[in-house]
Amino acid sequence: MIFKNLFKAKWQNKDSNVRITAIKDQLSPSDAAQGDILLQLAAQDESQLVRRAALIKLNSFTQWLSASKDNSENKIREFAQKQVTDIVLGKHAITLSVEQKIAYLENASSTAMIENWLGLESDARLIIALYQKLNKPFLLSVVFAQKQNQQVQEFLASQTEQVSILEKLSKKAVNEHVAELLSSKLQNIAEQAQRPIKLRKKIQLTLSKLLALKDTPHYSVFLTRRAELLEQWDQHQLGFICLPETERSSFLDKKQAIEIQLEKIFLPKQEAYAQQQIADKLLMEKQQAKLSLDQQVHALSQQVSQSIIDKVELDQVLFNENLVAFGEQVSQSPLNGDEQQVYNKQSADLQKKIAQLPAINQALVDAEQIIGQFDDIIKPEHISGLNQAQTQFDECLVKWKQVTKVAGDILPDAIGLAYREKIQQWRADLKPLIEEQKKQGHFVQNKLPELKRLLDSGKYNACFGIFKRINKVYADLSPGQQHRLERDVEFVTKKMADLSDWEHYIATPRKKQLLQDVLDLVDNPLDNPNELAAKVKQSRKIWMSLGHADDDLDKGLNQEFNLACEKAFAPCRLYYAEQEQLREQHLSNRQLILEQVSELATKLDTGSDTGSDKRQVDFKWLDGQLNKLNQQWQDAGEVERGKYQLLKQQYAKIVQPIKAAIRKFHDDNSDSKNALVAKARLELDNQDIFAAIESVKKLQTTWREIGYAGPRHENKLWQSFREVNDQLFKKRDQRKDQQAEEQLGLVSDFEQKLASIKQATASATDKPMCLNERQNATDLLEQVLQAKPVIKHIAHALDTLLADIDNKVKQIDTQAQSQQWIQLFELLTAMANGELAGATLIEHASYRQLSPFWQKKVNEQLQLNGQVDRDEKTLELEILAGMESPAALAQARMQVQVKMMQQQMSSGTGGNLQDSFIAWLQLGQLGEKDLALLSRVKPIFCA
Repeated sequence: MIFKNLFKAKWQNKDSNVRITAIKDQLSPSDAAQGDILLQLAAQDESQLVRRAALIKLNSFTQWLSASKDNSENKIREFAQKQVTDIVLGKHAITLSVEQKIAYLENASSTAMIENWLGLESDARLIIALYQKLNKPFLLSVVFAQKQNQQVQEFLASQTEQVSILEKLSKKAVNEHVAELLSSKLQNIAEQAQRPIKLRKKIQLTLSKLLALKDTPHYSVFLTRRAELLEQWDQHQLGFICLPETERSSFLDKKQAIEIQLEKIFLPKQEAYAQQQIADKLLMEKQQAKLSLDQQVHALSQQVSQSIIDKVELDQVLFNENLVAFGEQVSQSPLNGDEQQVYNKQSADLQKKIAQLPAINQALVDAEQIIGQFDDIIKPEHISGLNQAQTQFDECLVKWKQVTKVAGDILPDAIGLAYREKIQQWRADLKPLIEEQKKQGHFVQNKLPELKRLLDSGKYNACFGIFKRINKVYADLSPGQQHRLERDVEFVTKKMADLSDWEHYIATPRKKQLLQDVLDLVDNPLDNPNELAAKVKQSRKIWMSLGHADDDLDKGLNQEFNLACEKAFAPCRLYYAEQEQLREQHLSNRQLILEQVSELATKLDTGSDTGSDKRQVDFKWLDGQLNKLNQQWQDAGEVERGKYQLLKQQYAKIVQPIKAAIRKFHDDNSDSKNALVAKARLELDNQDIFAAIESVKKLQTTWREIGYAGPRHENKLWQSFREVNDQLFKKRDQRKDQQAEEQLGLVSDFEQKLASIKQATASATDKPMCLNERQNATDLLEQVLQAKPVIKHIAHALDTLLADIDNKVKQIDTQAQSQQWIQLFELLTAMANGELAGATLIEHASYRQLSPFWQKKVNEQLQLNGQVDRDEKTLELEILAGMESPAALAQARMQVQVKMMQQQMSSGTGGNLQDSFIAWLQLGQLGEKDLALLSRVKPIFCA
């Protein structure tokens, strides 16, 4: 025996501490044999500590799970279950795959653990599986808000059809896709809800229209409309499934009643409608007969026309037979007398046309000759030949009218086409000359009144030139134009003949007087050379306008006048010589300005060559210098015209790049400022007016950094930019006023809702009512927080109200729990007294008021057999509750307390009062000896 114990393995040692050491130091789960030993120790060892050490050494989820279910020790099962829970919740070194967790979840039964797991889980598949396992629809909104995962939210969205819940979920969607899915689902629900309403309206409208057919005056319209409405009814009937059976039957009955009513109303009209159809048929037959006869008449007429065109003799015998046959068809047709007379007349016209065939043939020959005569007319190249050519053309037109009158509709299309082409070509070729002739007519028409005014005002010299032009143009006008202007032309012609006789008589004395005026200028010249030169030039102009003097005096007067003008102009020549010297000085000044401008252009080119930014060039200074030089150029004085033009070109060539650079600078600044104006205008559409104001303030800073935009644009741009700024600031002020008004309205609305919730909370008597008002307060708080700016005193009041509601709920829960304990102990006391049996238990008032949990525990207690000693367990309850025990039991209480401390040290967990009480109940059936113990235990739970 000694050797047997000596060589026994440490894991088999009687001392549990030795076995624990062996487990830690000697046994390994990786070895199959040692693993079996660990499994044996975990399942069968008499020491809970050894079992726990073995399981810790194995450290396998499978073993933890097995131990939590199958281990014979309750403490080990609890410890193993805690490890399993930690592993599943990710609080353990062991990690599980999603598939392992799902496999575990299938057999999991702890609702509290699953709810805790759901709160911590992040994998979409597991979240969905956990939610389905719990099967608690009220958790849907909470899980949706906590799990910002698209797959989870899509699944949860599919689990409800309640509009209020879907609307709340849409506010907490993880992305636009989920938001659109919820929006689409809400829309579908709304559409499904509206579908019966819309269908009822459509059905009622269709029935109303069907009934309204009774007032239709025409039976044909009634038939058409009824067919359309019945087709609509068939379409509506496809959706009857969404209506209640009674409503469907009602609609069908109404429709049948309307059809019976319509049938009675329109029965008399059926015969009239049938007669109308007969009349319509007769009309159709007449139309067909007219079409056939028209075709035959056309064919006969074509035979005659074709024989004339082809110059082939017509078979008159056959043609007359066709006419006789045509007449028989007319007489046998359904046409009335007047209608038949029309076709008989056409037949007679064809017979008459046959008798006139020789004359028609000659007319066709004449038509071809007339077309040839158009080509013989010589087209004029000048307006002077237009009248003769137009006369020949008009003669051809008259002949053509005579020919077409004889030929009638027999004229071939080719000849008619050739005629029209000749006409069009002639008019196109002569159009420019005709337009010119019209302009000449307008010219004469306008010049005749002018000539009359000149005659009346005594400006006779100008009259001769105008009259000469009028006579030349008048000869080329058309006869019609000449006829319209004939009286006015004859009048001015007579006047001009009289004026010609007076020309010499008037011009001679005026020329002598003008010569004397110029001689006076020679003797007494004007002080101002420019005025003297202008006076001499004006005298020459008047001399030229006076016309001719007497023939024997005219030449001498002209020579004397020219000599006198030269003498009068002599002082001006000296003045102009002095001016020439000044022009030379002005030339030097302008050349100096050219050099200065060249230097300015060189500085601009140097700045450009460096490749520096254009804003490094001082364009403001450059613009000022250029304006200064431009002013000097304008004040530099006159220069000889030829030289000035050359200098002007040089100056413009040098100044152009500078102006272009300044203009480009201004244009760039103008574009930049235009862009700022456009950006500012965009802010007018910004709903966030305060953000728009901040953006515009930044644009104002940018505006100041941009340079001058030129005199044409700067002020306009600034006015536009300022106008947009003023509109924005005005909108901001309006928005502030509006927000203030809205804030007052919101404050009033929120205060009313808050008062209503407070009143409802104060009158709430149970937990559901309190929770309902808490939800209302939470919703109101969310609305208050979403309102900008937040109404702080309302939010604070709601926070206080929520805290008060929570306290009230706790009080209600405490009272309800206390009441549960009171009812439970009353029931247990009755059971201990033997007053109850299983059959009468459910009829007891206290039993019916218990929760299902305690009802189950009470039923289990009744099933127990035998009575046991509960003294030690009662002391344990008093110790856990911190209650005093009877003084006589002080020693026993001490022993129980030591034992409990040892158990807590070994298990690492404290005792649970409710679990201990349940264990106290499960010890055995209650009897009279337990009444004293019940009186000791009751104060623990019914304080």
